[in-house]
Amino acid sequence: MINYIKKSLTKIHNNFQDIKFKCEFNQASSTYIIEVKPLDIFKKNEEYNEFEYEFTRKFELEYPGFMIMFVSDDSLIKVENPIFEIDYDLVFETEKNIMIWSICDIYIRNWISQDENNISFAA
Repeated sequence: MINYIKKSLTKIHNNFQDIKFKCEFNQASSTYIIEVKPLDIFKKNEEYNEFEYEFTRKFELEYPGFMIMFVSDDSLIKVENPIFEIDYDLVFETEKNIMIWSICDIYIRNWISQDENNISFAA
């Protein structure tokens, strides 16, 4: 279920590069609460609203007994303990970005190990 949500939100993110999501699960109400930033996309963008509506409709058909609630950062309901985030601190939940970060990690590790081999000590 979480992978379905991540995949769907990533697709939305790919259409709206400035958008950010945080997702939290409320066990008491069986609701996934998704905080959307920035506020102007959440409130004023018709195209985004269509994506959100379609995702919510499909999710609730696919997973009866569970709900999705989208909120903005000015809502009374807040996402305080996210189970995942998309586009916060350059952390994306996509395979492409995981691959990019893995490649960067390899280069950084190689660079550090080369530096460690070239260290000279002064007395």
